[in-house]
Amino acid sequence: YNVHTYHLTEVLSVIRDVNQLIVREKNKEKLVEEICNVLVSNRVYSNAWIALYDDSKRIKYVTSGDNSDNFVQLKTKLESGWIPPCIQNVNTHNDGHLLIESTKESCTECPFTDVYENKGAFSIPLQHNEKVYGNLTLSINSAFLKDQEEISLLHEVAGDISYALYNLETEIHLKEHECSLLHVKDLYENIIDSVDNILFVKNTDFTYIVCNEAFEKFVGKSRNEIVGKSDYDIFDKEVADFFREHDLKMFEDNKTKSNFEWVTYPDGHEVYLLTVKSPLHDSEGKLIGLVGNSVDMTVEKRAQEALQESEERFKLTIQQSPAIFELYDLNGTQIEVNHAYEELWGFPAAHTLNTFNLFKSEEVQKTGLIDHIQKAYGGEIVTVPPYEYDSTGSTEAAGLGRKRWLSTRIYPIKDVLGNVKNIVITHEDITEEIKSKKELRNSRENYLENEQRAGIYVCQSGGENVTGIFARRVYRNQTPKPLFSKTI
Repeated sequence: YNVHTYHLTEVLSVIRDVNQLIVREKNKEKLVEEICNVLVSNRVYSNAWIALYDDSKRIKYVTSGDNSDNFVQLKTKLESGWIPPCIQNVNTHNDGHLLIESTKESCTECPFTDVYENKGAFSIPLQHNEKVYGNLTLSINSAFLKDQEEISLLHEVAGDISYALYNLETEIHLKEHECSLLHVKDLYENIIDSVDNILFVKNTDFTYIVCNEAFEKFVGKSRNEIVGKSDYDIFDKEVADFFREHDLKMFEDNKTKSNFEWVTYPDGHEVYLLTVKSPLHDSEGKLIGLVGNSVDMTVEKRAQEALQESEERFKLTIQQSPAIFELYDLNGTQIEVNHAYEELWGFPAAHTLNTFNLFKSEEVQKTGLIDHIQKAYGGEIVTVPPYEYDSTGSTEAAGLGRKRWLSTRIYPIKDVLGNVKNIVITHEDITEEIKSKKELRNSRENYLENEQRAGIYVCQSGGENVTGIFARRVYRNQTPKPLFSKTI
């Protein structure tokens, strides 16, 4: 009785030391190594060794209270894939442990067999929540091998060790997860700080919870001075009211909203921002805030304004130009004309604008202008010989206008790839020039005809020169009859 009591007292002592060690030690490998040393410290157990498994239940680490050559041999055999009977057969017993009364007979290949041939062995899995972390094997005096009190105590200590391994693994996972979260946080901040766009997040109380460096520059404050504040803490009331109005609209509709706005940075320079605000939901779809993304559109805005000014100047130039100007789309429809066009035909531009079509015009066909137009649509610059055009036809101005002689050039307008997008037709009204040339030609013809009818001659008679004017045509071999004669 005294021996048994003493033995249990010693068992309780080492179990207490093991539990103290579990509380103190946070390194898994060092913990099981120290546990083995504690279990053999007062010679309660001749040896103790623990094998730890990986996720595939292969032995990945083994330690022992006996660091002799026998253990080195055991470790070598385990690393080679050998599984000792004390581990291999432990799961075949329903009571959760394995008792080996004679290691000499049952563990013939074990390097410890000859050392502890008069000892028994106790083997128990280190298991918690269905996961087996490893196995504990003890060399026990055969007299106490089947003692139920001790077996119960060993189950408890195995459970404590298993729970400690579980906690250490959990702590490792938590630390890994924490490191992963910190890495993700750093990565997230680096990502949002690497873009030029202004990025920010507000909760449903209109408080900033996230922002990037671009937003810091926009506000002129550090991130610590922004997060946790509202627009009214950061901006003046007018600006804060503007932001709050758009935030409320986004929250009310629970839809993405966008707006353009001129804003002034702390250093005084102005930028034109396109701000897009989108609802932020949690995993259950609950609205928890908004995400804002502002893009600097100043360059594009300035370019747009410059383009508009250029277009306006161009339109004014075209409208005030004395040259007749017509612009047509790819379908041949007239889409733009200038004031000179109205003066040319004598009717307002609205009468033909967006209705007159080159390919449907009978006059364009009649004058042969269609051939030149098709060349222009094909990409050529065309000069059209002078022609007379009548704008009064039913496919033209439907009774309005007049006939005019024109000198015409046709230009294709191409995009950067060389594709024709429009054609421009310019005219010069040469009606008066044609009329003057025609009158001059008629006058010349009349003069020549009159010259043939009234001839002038000089002849010599009796040594005197005589000039005569005849009233009729003088034909060959006919003698002219003078209306008068004079001696010179």
